[in-house]
Amino acid sequence: MKKLSLIAALVLVSSGACAQALTGGVTVQVSLTSQCRAKAGAAPVIDFGTYVAFGAAKNLPSAATVTFECTRGFGGTPVAAWDTTNGTAAGEGVLAGLQYTLSVPVGARVGGTAATATVAGTPDEMRYTVNAAMPGGQAGAAPGATLADSHTRTLMVTF
Repeated sequence: MKKLSLIAALVLVSSGACAQALTGGVTVQVSLTSQCRAKAGAAPVIDFGTYVAFGAAKNLPSAATVTFECTRGFGGTPVAAWDTTNGTAAGEGVLAGLQYTLSVPVGARVGGTAATATVAGTPDEMRYTVNAAMPGGQAGAAPGATLADSHTRTLMVTF
């Protein structure tokens, strides 16, 4: 019985020695590459409607909004220009033989929210309002009585 009591006492003493807390550190790091991108969603449509040859001008202020998402706190002054596939970098183009112009005033910067330990942050946004104009008095060009025409223009923003 004495042997059993001695073994039990040694087990109790040695198990207390194993209950100590150990600490250690870990370094957390990241290398962030900032960027901007077009916000996901359907591309806006600018619709001049029906234009009758030699008709009145069509002006569409605030015809569409194009939004870019950017890394929070990104710097620089953005410069906007149009692609030159279907027109000029300044926004001029031709549809159905009718000249039009797209203009983009300076974009509006909207700040995102900072990340917290429990919630992911949201991006800063650059929002561009697109104005569209088609001069009046144009003849147009159509192989028949009517012609529906469309093409895509891409707004490019350089930061």
